[in-house]
Amino acid sequence: MAYMKPGFHPDDIPVVHNYPHWIEAYEQSGDPGKACEAMLAAAR
Repeated sequence: MAYMKPGFHPDDIPVVHNYPHWIEAYEQSGDPGKACEAMLAAAR
């Protein structure tokens, strides 16, 4: 688990390339489940 290592910072983990789809869907719906479905659909 990388986040348990000394010196770890969350910025060390790359952002999921289709995360903006999650953000957009969440802002529109307020539903994290729907946002997850939108992010998964964008990955296909």
